[in-house]
Amino acid sequence: MAPLVVYPIFLMKALCLALFASAFHLLLGYAGLLSFGHAMFFGTAAYAAAHAAKSLERTPEIAILFGTAVGASMGVVVVRSRFGGRGSTSP
Repeated sequence: MAPLVVYPIFLMKALCLALFASAFHLLLGYAGLLSFGHAMFFGTAAYAAAHAAKSLERTPEIAILFGTAVGASMGVVVVRSRFGGRGSTSP
């Protein structure tokens, strides 16, 4: 029904931005944190998914899974570099 009413690419972009805005509202509104760290993971995953879809010629489903995996691995790298491989959250 949606492709008959709204252009699908616009709808996809609107939903992605709504997801980003929800995460931003959760961080600022409920947690009271001002952090743009989540934008790094969101941007990395989006870039990796677009790269996989266009350059590697993967299907959209595989590209999204690839982007999610790259974003998650970016999270692992950041956490390991921040905490030096320790399991503790104390600096």
